[in-house]
Amino acid sequence: MMNTIDQLEVIELTIDEASQVPTGESTARLFTVYKHVLLYLIENDKLSITSDSEDFWNYIQKYTPGALYRVAIYHRKQHGQSPLNYTQSIFHIKENTMEEYRNKEAARS
Repeated sequence: MMNTIDQLEVIELTIDEASQVPTGESTARLFTVYKHVLLYLIENDKLSITSDSEDFWNYIQKYTPGALYRVAIYHRKQHGQSPLNYTQSIFHIKENTMEEYRNKEAARS
């Protein structure tokens, strides 16, 4: 079993490795968002550092990348860090949950 503190280390390594590869930019962006969401959840007692990392992955699968991005922005702002300013459309999905997003997409069909 991997706990959330171990997961944070894996996320950091993934960001570092992806940042060094020309085609790794999108992975680095997504995992940067994940890192800040994980830190936010720990700081707000939604997860502990000893929680099973599966709890984190179950959490992020419920939400759209746009919702997770908003959490990451909020977390960074709380800590006086610069905004992420990601322009990719995936980070600007207005729906919060994947269920809301899928329902909207189904309604368009």
